[in-house]
Amino acid sequence: MATKISRLMCVFLSGNDLFLEAPVHHCLASLFSTYCQPDRLDKINLREEIPGLTSFYDFYVSFLLQYEAVSFGDSLFGSFVLLPMQQRYDLKLRKAVWGEHAGTLRAMFIPVKELMIPIKNFLEPEETNLELLRLYLQALLSGTVTSKRCPVMYVVAVHHVNRFVYTQDGKHKKLRQMMMRQICMMRNEEIKKHLLFYKLATQEKDIGFDMYTDLPNVRQRLLEDFDIKDWIKKTRKALQT
Repeated sequence: MATKISRLMCVFLSGNDLFLEAPVHHCLASLFSTYCQPDRLDKINLREEIPGLTSFYDFYVSFLLQYEAVSFGDSLFGSFVLLPMQQRYDLKLRKAVWGEHAGTLRAMFIPVKELMIPIKNFLEPEETNLELLRLYLQALLSGTVTSKRCPVMYVVAVHHVNRFVYTQDGKHKKLRQMMMRQICMMRNEEIKKHLLFYKLATQEKDIGFDMYTDLPNVRQRLLEDFDIKDWIKKTRKALQT
């Protein structure tokens, strides 16, 4: 199955605008939709040996460069970029997008409701790589990723950062405290609300997730433990505005 997906991706590399031709685009969209069916999606193993490719990672980086150069924000092209970013695949693939090729994110306008891959595939299991978590937060702080420009990636970043800063395992406390302070000092009140009050992802809403009206007690205690009580009061007021 991975071989078939890689061959479809080659179509986007074979010409700068070939994928935009109506018959080609229609065919690619139909096949992608077919491969995104649960019984087939789960069978795509990007770690397996693919004939003609010495490294899927190198192939994917070339794909990202092509996307940045000629995608014109095409949602189908973006969907193929997203597929290898599912949590079950190699961490390096996600880092490639959020790190060196973060410009890719700015053109990835795919509404959450139109996402053909289940959103949970990008959220579970929760991210534990500290470098990637920092990249998620940086993309939000810098405005590289916004809910309007790149809805799916926005949900991904908000989800993983939220889950990390509120984790109860006692690990990386200094980093979580630093990230929480960065969040509370944000000037963009909307993103701040989303990061602090995020509850659960859902493809039923345009924004892509539900939020708490009031923080659960366990989260409030954690914020108090971080010694940012003043920010708690400010963010509560901000949520009501």
